[in-house]
Amino acid sequence: MSCTWNTGANTSSIQVTPTATTSYAVTITNSIGCKAVTSITISVDQAAPLGNAGLNQTLGCGGGNATLTATGGGPYAWSTGAITSLTTNKIHQSLQFIL
Repeated sequence: MSCTWNTGANTSSIQVTPTATTSYAVTITNSIGCKAVTSITISVDQAAPLGNAGLNQTLGCGGGNATLTATGGGPYAWSTGAITSLTTNKIHQSLQFIL
């Protein structure tokens, strides 16, 4: 049995990472030359939401509280493990939070 994909690959499986909706087809040929063709379409969501963690904030030497508000999409997952759109932390040194 042999497999020929429309990508040019000649293997029984392929790994793909499409950036847009793409169709993949494979032609399977058995030992006596009989062929079968099948295909699959992978849809890519082009409208994925973009998160925004807000503006950078500068606090004085004594530290203080910083309130970070997430917008766009949701639910949210902060690098601290918080999963809400709002997180407040007592800050005494330079920190980076990732949304």
